[in-house]
Amino acid sequence: MQKALSVSLLLTFYCCITSCKTSKEYNTNNKNYKIERYKSKGLFTGVTVKTYDNIKKELLLPSTKVINNVYLEGTVFSLGLGKHNLSILYPSKQSIDIKLLIKEKDSIVVKAHLPDENIVD
Repeated sequence: MQKALSVSLLLTFYCCITSCKTSKEYNTNNKNYKIERYKSKGLFTGVTVKTYDNIKKELLLPSTKVINNVYLEGTVFSLGLGKHNLSILYPSKQSIDIKLLIKEKDSIVVKAHLPDENIVD
């Protein structure tokens, strides 16, 4: 069962990457995340969320994603059209809250750099 799930996830990710034809970067005005919107030739509509450490920029973090009050693990999510609330959480890091608007044939990539939590003694 787990092998089938892994193959399914890889196939979904492959379809997302190979079926994109155009790219447009949002002007988010936020230094902690970047949102890229791609238009898919295929039927895939969804979001890929990549979470990085703010200091070691290339270090991927296995963060928890909360989409519309549902806690999820992973990086690729198939979402319906419309507005969605995305929160990205990781222990000892500041959370990031993002409002997404998914349109037909959108494939959105969110790249978030989580800063360290402010700890007060």
